[in-house]
Amino acid sequence: MTALSALQATLRRRVGRAMTDDAATDLLNEALVHISLEQNWPWMHTTQSATTDGTASITLATAVRSVESVTIGNDPYYPMSVGDLDSAAASGFGRRGYTIRDRTLTLYPTPGSGKTVTVRGLAFETVLSGASDEPLLPDQYVPILVELAAALWHEQDPQGNANAAVHEVRYQRLMTKLRRVATMDARPVLPSTRAGSLV
Repeated sequence: MTALSALQATLRRRVGRAMTDDAATDLLNEALVHISLEQNWPWMHTTQSATTDGTASITLATAVRSVESVTIGNDPYYPMSVGDLDSAAASGFGRRGYTIRDRTLTLYPTPGSGKTVTVRGLAFETVLSGASDEPLLPDQYVPILVELAAALWHEQDPQGNANAAVHEVRYQRLMTKLRRVATMDARPVLPSTRAGSLV
């Protein structure tokens, strides 16, 4: 993985100008957030497990941007609004459900102690701050990050609009390739069949 200090150096070389570590970090973080929100990238998927303690609320190790599934064993829990969850808890009736806010997962009905809750979802991209911090973005996609950060840098400079456009075009080309690769990786594999066969 590429650490923040290496990303800062790469960005400085790409724009051809000196910039402070703080300025480079801000640009890289802004670009990371933008890229992470483009689509549900395969590297953003996360699975977390937690053990219940007999209460309805569980604190996850890290916050998730969106939840794909919540299960205890083979039992799925379904997304609910806070109001619906409160109503179900007050009445004692209703299907299994959950709400999530920040890192707090609240379940109905309250599970017993010692059960394993599994949460699958999309992670938030890492906010880079320390020199050794690394993004979730795989190394092979770092050029995309650097191009977008360079475009953002030049957009701040009144004389740099032409340079910003060049970096933006490069960024869009690289993103098109990345979307194609990510889509190919996410396609289901279907069994092959012979022409005319039903199986």
